Amino acid sequence: MFVFYHTITLVGLTLLQFHSAAEPEAGGLQESSLVVSHVLFRHGNRTPELTELYPKDPYLNERYYPYGRGQLTKAGKRKEFNIGSTLRSRYRNFLGDFYLPDMVEALSTDYNRTKMSLELVLASLFTPNKDQMFENGLYWQPVPYNYLPKNKDPVSIFLEFEQLRVCVHIRIYLCGKLRVYHTYHTRLPIIKSGPAI
Repeated sequence: MFVFYHTITLVGLTLLQFHSAAEPEAGGLQESSLVVSHVLFRHGNRTPELTELYPKDPYLNERYYPYGRGQLTKAGKRKEFNIGSTLRSRYRNFLGDFYLPDMVEALSTDYNRTKMSLELVLASLFTPNKDQMFENGLYWQPVPYNYLPKNKDPVSIFLEFEQLRVCVHIRIYLCGKLRVYHTYHTRLPIIKSGPAI
């Protein structure tokens, strides 16, 4: 028996690694064998985080009931579920009819919205058949996933570094604009109402 490894990278950030077994042809791999595939996606549509709002934002005190701040909306949940369904239809021949614990390793970043996104993808990717259903009418089965704490996750650390790099570039850009402003500020009309932020 020959084992093929099928890897799907899901960003939100999420990693799925599928393991499937297939018999090789006499000359090597089967023509229809899938060895590696990468799929990248983010979390679904979400409500804004408090840190993304400016001080005079009209939605500053919005609670975004029933979702909460920074959480998936109904449209975001539907989007993630559809990603799993699409992956299921695309890779049906490689995944087979049964979910097996050794066939997938799922990894997410440490945010509720990314963990929920992964759960939704897994729910539609591994819909149970009759033999795997544990509750009549419930077309869902638990599929385990893992995540790394933010301070140990290389992806989160990279993203924070990237945001810092972008902030440095913005500051350099703004410093150049401030020099131009200081050169010409006496010629500009005074605005009395103050900025929106």
